This record gives sequence, C-alpha cells and structure tokens, in this order.
Amino acid sequence: RDWSSDVCSSDLSDFPLLFSNLAGKSLDAAYQEEPHTWKSLARQRNLPDFKQASDLVIAADLAPEPLLEGGEYRTGTLKEAQATWKLATYARKVCLTRQMIINDDLSALERVPECLGRGFRRLESDLVWALITGNTICSVDGLALFDAAHANTGTGAIGIAGMNSAKKAMRKQKDASGVTVNLTPDFLMVPSDLEATALQFLYPSGYAPSSITGANGPNVYAGSMQLIVEPRLDGSATQWYVAAAPDRIDGLVDGYLADEPGPTITPVPERDPDGLTLLARFDFGCAVKDFRFIYRSSGS
Repeated sequence: RDWSSDVCSSDLSDFPLLFSNLAGKSLDAAYQEEPHTWKSLARQRNLPDFKQASDLVIAADLAPEPLLEGGEYRTGTLKEAQATWKLATYARKVCLTRQMIINDDLSALERVPECLGRGFRRLESDLVWALITGNTICSVDGLALFDAAHANTGTGAIGIAGMNSAKKAMRKQKDASGVTVNLTPDFLMVPSDLEATALQFLYPSGYAPSSITGANGPNVYAGSMQLIVEPRLDGSATQWYVAAAPDRIDGLVDGYLADEPGPTITPVPERDPDGLTLLARFDFGCAVKDFRFIYRSSGS
C-alpha cells in the first residue's frame, strides 16, 4: 500500500499509529533471523529488574556411606558460591524528516526497523562472545575465565591428540566440594580459519564408519560434537574451544527483562522540524556462571 498519500493528507501525528505495527513486526522478524551461534551454550534466565542478580553455584559430596547397626547418619556438606550479573539497557534513536517520509514512499522506513533488529541481535552476540575472547573475570572466584588455576587451557591442534587433551582436562574438573564432575565436550567452537579443519575432523567423508581414520589412528571423535563456527573468534586463527551443554553444567547465563523479553520500538511524532523519531530499546545481560564448562586450546 502507498502510504505517502496518507501522510500528505493527514497530520503527521497520526502516522505513528499507522507505522507502529509494521515497525514492530519488521524489527522482530529481522531480530529472529540474525544468527545466534552462542545460544546452544547458554541457559536463559530473565530477571524481574535491574538489580544485581546472584546465581548460586552449589557443590556437594553426598555419596552415601555404610550405616552400621545402631550407627548414626553422617552429615553431608554443601558448598556454595555466587555468580553475580545484571541487566543493562541498550538503545538507539533514528530521526526521519517529513520530507524523507514522503519522498521515499516509506521504503526506507521499512528497512530501518529491520536494521535496528539486526543491530540488537548482533550486540547480544558481541557481548556473549566477548566473555570468552576477552577472558572475562568470573565473579564466582574473581579469576579470569582461562586462569591457570581453572585448569581449562592447553595446547594442540584440532586432531586426536589435541582433543584427547581437551576431553581429559574437562573430565578431571572438580567442583567446589572436590567431586570430579566428569564433563565431556558437546560443542567444538572455531574461528572462520579453522572451519574446514573442524569439518574434516568431525565429519570425514569417503570412508566407511569402520575405517574412519585420523592422523594418529581411528577418529573416535567423528560426529561426536556440534560444530559452531563464529567469526567473533577470528582474533586468533589457531585457538579453538570445546564446551559442555548447559543441561549438564550452567556455564553461561543470559537473560532479558522479564516484562520485556526482547527489543521494542516506539515511533514518536516530532515538530519543528516535522518528522518522526524511532526509539528502539532492549534490556539484556550475560555472564559466565561456572568456568568448568569450557576448555581453550592454543591450537599449536
């Protein structure tokens, strides 16, 4: 429909009502289309407000012990730590003049909400992946994510030997109570430079399953992990990561404001000069809850 005639023949203040539904749908559609490669790694928990939230990380050694006749039950111990995080508000304003609205026959307006939606989605990915590439400080213990004390870093290229080291390190991780958590990798995350290498390693072709071979013997890791290729990891052409799924350990946490779980857009009519202002806003937060979920290899 050509809405330019509506704008010319009516007061501009009527236009936001006409445009708001279209803008919201365009923003939502574009927001959903932008890829979120990190989403499989995180557990979402929306927050009711902007106060600092505390997520408990509980560990316990509660293995049963023999109970002799007439003996007493021995008390198990619980250990807990807190991972803190909170929401932040992000916003963008776009100003459109009356002349722009009329002359462009609204096609520009149809694209603006889409650009806003994709921009918010990209920001979420930037924030989450920055936790990993920036070696964020973990609030649970005040150490960097890949600190030596966390025993979640190593060396080795993508291959049998390198993956063996990664898997062994994850299996040997212990919780705060000293119990081995026995994690195994569910995801392999690589930069663009390692995409072909990772595909060849995880999904080799041209061999029957019984004769799949790797550099040092049978490739027992073929098809064992989901591959995530993320350009935001391109700061290093050699580093790669493996991670456990969030249903096994709460490593990454993300969330939105509970009453507004996503971006919103509000058209506001303007005078002097005549035009329309688009106000887009959303509330989002993310954090590393438990460092044990991830392992990083230098790739060399």
